[in-house]
Amino acid sequence: MPIELSNSTGTCLERLNEDCLLEIFSCNSLTLMDLCSLAETCTRFKQITQRVFATGYGIDCKVGRECEFTPKSWKTQRMRQHDVHRILKNFGLHLSTLSIDADCQDVVNWVGQYCDDVTLKSLTISKRLDLDDIIVHLDSICQRAQKLTLDGCDFSKANSCFVLNCSSLIELNIDRSSGCVEILKCNFPNLERFTWLFSYMFARVYGMSRFKNCYVLHKFMKRHGHHVKSISISVCCNQLLNVI
Repeated sequence: MPIELSNSTGTCLERLNEDCLLEIFSCNSLTLMDLCSLAETCTRFKQITQRVFATGYGIDCKVGRECEFTPKSWKTQRMRQHDVHRILKNFGLHLSTLSIDADCQDVVNWVGQYCDDVTLKSLTISKRLDLDDIIVHLDSICQRAQKLTLDGCDFSKANSCFVLNCSSLIELNIDRSSGCVEILKCNFPNLERFTWLFSYMFARVYGMSRFKNCYVLHKFMKRHGHHVKSISISVCCNQLLNVI
């Protein structure tokens, strides 16, 4: 709910000049939800709270139904998804890092709605079975993301092929994931760091999977090797050694 615009003495906050309001809104006693309430009061208050709110904050939704909020000027906090919605609605343009898993579709929708012009320093996707919703809702954000991490995902049973347009991506990490062949068919023109640990191109099976991994990785490295500066791979074969 928006806050009251006057106190017991009758002094109206809206009559104070911008410097006074900036000093009041910067008070350490105000909580994140207090700043959201101020931002929801009027356009002027929202513009001032934008200057006060922490820039470069992160949201981690890999901790169940609650989320972790990590700003630069506050300690990491656990909060309900309803509160995350308010933060993204009012201060979505300050989002810097995002971690999401299979149980936080609402957060994905809100980020797509309120953070369309954001350049993420880091996007982590965990334990998902497809990337369709990510591509639909976060397409423009993915285009500007600087770091993408896939952790514990299994795309081997996904119905569609992935077309990731991550033209600004500098770092790609794939860890303990399977069915990633379509991802490595994509091109990342600015890629500088690549990590492939304990992952599979197709289903998580053994035997021939090692050779399939090498083949696809070989083609991927052949396309990107001229500008990749750092490589960490948990599988090795002669084809890869020749490219590296």
